[in-house]
Amino acid sequence: MKRRGITLLLGLLPTPLLANTLELAATPSLSAYHSTAPLAASDQADYEGRGRVALGLTMSGHGCQAEWRGSATREGDEKHAEGRLNEAFCASAWQGLDLTLGKRRLAWGVGYGYRPLDLLQLDDRQQLAPNPSEGVPQASAEWFGLSDSLALIYSNALDWQQNRLASSPEAWSLRYFHGGEALDLMALLHHDAARDAVVGVGLAWVVDDAWAVHAELTRQQRYTRLDVPGLGALAAGEQVQTQERENGTKALIGGQWSSAEGWTLIGEYWWDESAPTHASWRHSLDLITLAQQAPQQLPAGSTSALADLTQALGTLNQAASLQPHNLFLRLAYDGERWDPALELLIHPEDGGLATTLRLGRELGSAQRLEFGWRHLDGPADALFANLAERDRLYLDWQTALGW
Repeated sequence: MKRRGITLLLGLLPTPLLANTLELAATPSLSAYHSTAPLAASDQADYEGRGRVALGLTMSGHGCQAEWRGSATREGDEKHAEGRLNEAFCASAWQGLDLTLGKRRLAWGVGYGYRPLDLLQLDDRQQLAPNPSEGVPQASAEWFGLSDSLALIYSNALDWQQNRLASSPEAWSLRYFHGGEALDLMALLHHDAARDAVVGVGLAWVVDDAWAVHAELTRQQRYTRLDVPGLGALAAGEQVQTQERENGTKALIGGQWSSAEGWTLIGEYWWDESAPTHASWRHSLDLITLAQQAPQQLPAGSTSALADLTQALGTLNQAASLQPHNLFLRLAYDGERWDPALELLIHPEDGGLATTLRLGRELGSAQRLEFGWRHLDGPADALFANLAERDRLYLDWQTALGW
């Protein structure tokens, strides 16, 4: 396995070994926008540059690990700087259990483009430019057998300003994993205030040297979904609302083919019942377009609906699934010098397409250079074709120094 060089994760260290890593990354990017798109801001520019410089420090030893990352970002005329602890936890063994306390990454699942089982970490699997994820404050106890493990995890958000645990969101998760020679199985019981009870299962099956299959499924007691009525329904008094529903399903099935020459092809389909329907997106575009082009024709009472819709869209743009049905394809080559990859995210219901090209190269043992480009397109009524951002380019340079 090649060293990626951005973060050195040493895991749980039972010995008094100390290890430190200093990381530096620079990521300039350029975005092109549809300034007249229905979902664009009123003052949206056609092009916008963004630059980020990040500095990270990872320290591990005596069963503890901490990773701090600071960054300075400039986007247009705006400047922003921040620093945060991505991880800070300690681990110890007691009565046959591995105990962990602190802020730690808890990603889980077998999917590549989407992971229904990832209920705690909530990583953005469709992120374009590299950016290390932030861990979750947690306390856990895990038992390991020869081929099985069982973990009980309690997590809670931290109120850093008040230096105390926040009252929410808190969650309990019970995770089971079985690792076989060709078949891995996962099972999950989860509870939090937003979803109530959640049950989930997952599997990864290595069919032979070339083929593998994976799948995930969750069923949650409660979920919320944005529902946008049509213009006629708005005139009749219906409202834009994020409705709470019961018994929601999220599922993923995928396969992977690998060749001895280094080629890999991944195909996945996932269904997310909590994502807005195609009809809701169509109604949203109709309402926003009418408000921009002929506001005098808006139905009575639609002003408040438009404000509610604008607020809801601000949170949905970062969602893992923008529509219930999603198809993902990834073709990659693991070369000695260059690592190219092509990714396609397709919305089958409206024909929307997000195309991503990536090209990476190792520069020695501790440096990596990566280039990426994403283009959103589709028919005139497709969601991707109506989002503000049309293209994004980025260049990412990473280096690490360990001692």
